[in-house]
Order: sequence, then C-alpha cells, then structure tokens
Amino acid sequence: MARHRILFVISSLRKCGPVRQLGYIIKYLDRETFVPVIVKLTEEKEGSMDDYFRAMGVSVSTFFFPIRDIALKRKRSRKEILKVTHPDLVHVHGFRPDALFSGYEERPVVTTLRNFPGAEYRLRLGTFAGQIFEKAHTGFIKNITIPVACSPYVAEQHEKQYDLSVLGIDNGIDTKFYVSLSDEEKKALQKKLALDNSEMVFISSGDLSLRKDPETLIHAFLKSRWRDRGVLIFAGKEKINGFKKKWAHPRILFLGEVNDIRSWYQASDVLLSASRAEGLPNAVLEGMSCGLAPLLSDIIPHAYILDSCPEGEALFPPGDSSRLVALLDELTPEKVDKRGQAASRHVNLHFSAQKMSQEYQDLYLRLISQKRENIL
Repeated sequence: MARHRILFVISSLRKCGPVRQLGYIIKYLDRETFVPVIVKLTEEKEGSMDDYFRAMGVSVSTFFFPIRDIALKRKRSRKEILKVTHPDLVHVHGFRPDALFSGYEERPVVTTLRNFPGAEYRLRLGTFAGQIFEKAHTGFIKNITIPVACSPYVAEQHEKQYDLSVLGIDNGIDTKFYVSLSDEEKKALQKKLALDNSEMVFISSGDLSLRKDPETLIHAFLKSRWRDRGVLIFAGKEKINGFKKKWAHPRILFLGEVNDIRSWYQASDVLLSASRAEGLPNAVLEGMSCGLAPLLSDIIPHAYILDSCPEGEALFPPGDSSRLVALLDELTPEKVDKRGQAASRHVNLHFSAQKMSQEYQDLYLRLISQKRENIL
C-alpha cells in the first residue's frame, strides 16, 4: 500500500508546548502508512527542536513567510511549498500556517487549535491589537477543512463564540518518558540538584508571563508555612521585564528555559499553575505524569484535566493568593504522595501521546478517503 505524505506546517520549531505536541504526533505515527514532512516558516534564534525531528527521520525545511506577506504573497508561497513537498494532507499549527492554507481546497487541511484566540491575543497584545488578530485568525480557521481543538473546552469556545464546527482531540504527553521515581531515586536526584535542604519542593513550568500569573504563586508561597522550609522553582523564559530581579529570594529559584525539565519534575513534590488561560497545558500533564500533586487555578482546562481524579486535585480561583495559601498550608507529605500517585495514574489513563497520535492518524485516513461532511 502506498504511504500517505503528511505535510506539517508550523511557525517555528522553538521548544514549546505546541512543538512538543507535534513531536508526539510524529513519534507515534505509523511509518508504514504515513511519511511526515515538516516545513517551518521561521528559523529559531534559540532552543530549536530541529535535531529532535531529524533524529526521527523527518525531513525538515524552512520557507520564510512573515506576517507582512499574508495579504499579497500567500497563494504564491503556498504553491511553492506544495511544489516541493507533494502532500496528501496538510496539518497546520498556528497563525501564519493557518493564514497560508486558509481557503486551500485541493487537499485536506487540518489545523490544531491550542488556545482560545480571544483570551490569548488580548493578554499578549492588548485589547485593540488583540481584537484585530482574533478576527483575522478566526477568519482563516473558518476556511480550513477540519479544525481540531486540543480539548473539549477549546472546541466549545470556538463553536460558541465563532460558530465553528470543531473536532476535539485531547493533548497528550509521553507517559513512558514522564515517569515518577522511587523514593531513593528521588532523594538522590534532589541531592544532585541541590534541593535536598527543602522539606517540600514546588515547581511551576512555563513562561513568566501575565497569562501564567507567576506573581500569585510567589505571593502565596511567601505567606505560606513553607516560606522557610520549602523551595519554589520556576522553569521558563522571563517575559515580564525585571520579574526575576523584583522577586529574588533565597527560597525561590528561577531556572530560565531548561533542556531537561523532566528531572526537575521528578525531583519536585507539588506542581503549581496560576494560569488565567490555557488550551490543555502540557506542563500540567507532564508534571502529573511524574507523580506531582497539582495545585491549579480554577479555569476550565485545569478542571477538565482533574475531572474524575478526586484524590489528585486542588483548585483555587485565578489570582486568589489567599486561597492558595490555605491550600499550601494544608499540605503534608502523606497528602502530597497520595495525590501525586492518583494524578500519575489519571494522566497515564486519559492523556497519553500514543492515544492522541492514533486519533490524529485515524482522522488523516478518514479525510484522505472521505469528504469533509462525513467527518464532522
């Protein structure tokens, strides 16, 4: 049987959640059925995952397509990409890729929606510019064969706000890679990472941005009973000027972007997130898979992850550091261990990368062989 060529178009391969999700789709792709090809629209300044994909035998090339070319050069650029890639199906990820293949009908096009444009763009760009990008992006999405949301919440919001028919395929993570350690292994790793002088290790992974709201976590930690007995770790790029300098503290550790986030998860006890908006956050799934007890802001994507995981959950209202202080003060090693084990089991059962990849592969085959109206 002839193999189907799948063209993945993405803004860049900078190490981040959406790129890791693409990696999971391709890692578990049936290579007897599919040939993956990647085209990125920007070269990364740092933190590229090019080598990761090439090590899996994936062709990776760059076609420079800046935002300013969307209006006048979209069709010509698309034609040049298709001329050298010859795909049977195109899977696009992000604003520029969506713009590039919006309205293209000769082959099936899938786009993955990893957030809610309204909240995302307004938080990043402000109200005025955010509304412009929101309107443009949703217009592109409406002219793509099949939009797929990374969670039921994201699908529901697109259907409700923009009258879009959207499929839902949950994000997944590599549960064979993100695993918990034995007590002995964890103690040894904590010693290696100089965390062995703390009674409780808290970690938050993701950019230090307004959307992630790290300030709420710091306020709560410094008012909790763990202030002088625990350590609060942030792993992520600083996107709020002067944030690390402002909150410098001997019990707060700013790692920046790290290559081996798994080790930091495995050496930690509690996973924190105060995010005000998410799609279906990788960091939460990864940390829970490593056996961390989650304390999360009460937004719908977090609540969805924790649904049917009563022993593994604790939610606080977004921005409510007082409620988070109360939750932190209630923690004991026994509670943390019990919740962490429940969280790991839950993610392994419901959010594996293998499950996600298989659902996309099933969709690819249906789209290649059927009409759009038979899919939605």
